[in-house]
Amino acid sequence: METIKENIEYFLQHGQFEHVHLGISRKELINLLGETNWCYPEKSKYPRIYKYSYIEFHFSSKDKDAELIGMSYTTATMPADNSPLELSIGQWTNELTHIQAEEMLKTLNISYESNVYKHDYDAWCINTTSGVFILFAKDGKEYKLEKLWVFN
Repeated sequence: METIKENIEYFLQHGQFEHVHLGISRKELINLLGETNWCYPEKSKYPRIYKYSYIEFHFSSKDKDAELIGMSYTTATMPADNSPLELSIGQWTNELTHIQAEEMLKTLNISYESNVYKHDYDAWCINTTSGVFILFAKDGKEYKLEKLWVFN
């Protein structure tokens, strides 16, 4: 299977990846990326979550014709093995602080709002105008990148 290259910066700018976007079917995702060795629930005929590289793809239901409703990148997880998806993350690792992320978003000309996460005061969040939600967890005196996601 051909390697599909995706980029976190493109995701931040557009709220989707170049080759994978919200609304595609489960069948389209599998045709593009092949079968994955990581899904949840594992024993389901049509799992709700498929994982390729560091990206989790979330479907609307366990129905075979379900549409992609969300994508997330979590810094703390290991990538799925043998994935044809090659993700370029640059500096978007678990060492990135929210202040550094804001500077990078400004450099990329991405508009955003930044504030304390309303569900957890030990977390910070950034919402981009492209619909990407970026979550930072408190680590000592700083907030460090934990997760990026977009959902319909």
